[in-house]
Formats: sequence, structure tokens, C-alpha cells
Amino acid sequence: MSSKMYEKEYEFYFNSLKEGDEVLSFAEFIECMKCFEDEKYQYRVFLNKEPNNARLFKTEKDALDAYRILTMYGHKVTIEKKEVKK
Repeated sequence: MSSKMYEKEYEFYFNSLKEGDEVLSFAEFIECMKCFEDEKYQYRVFLNKEPNNARLFKTEKDALDAYRILTMYGHKVTIEKKEVKK
């Protein structure tokens, strides 16, 4: 989500605060939301020639790091974002 998309969420959060609640800054709020989003998804990284041999990552950053390393060595790689079922 871009920071523009978080603005409405932050406005809803801010308006729902009660007296005595801790107020997060917009940057802190975005960081918290990203943590929740990371828990909802997992990222599957695999070589195009071996789609059954995949690694799962909990964060987009880790998946992108793996993608960068594999493409640096000339592999064609795919990343799939999958929702975690609980």
C-alpha cells in the first residue's frame, strides 16, 4: 500500500481514539500496518525452470532479496504473493 492509501486508515484510527489512548504518528502507523500486512501474506520465490522447487518467505523484503540474488546469477525467477490461510 502506498502512503496515500494509508491516509484514510489513519484518519479512521485517529478519529476512533479515546481519551488517554496512545497516539501514533503517521509514520509509526504505516510501520504497524506493514507488519500486519506481512502476517497476512507469504511470498513464494522459485526458478522458472523449477516451479515445484520454491522457497517461502514471510516478508516481501526477504523475497525481493532472494529474487535479486538469483537474478544476479542469471536465473529467471518468479515471485508469487499468497494469502496465508489461518
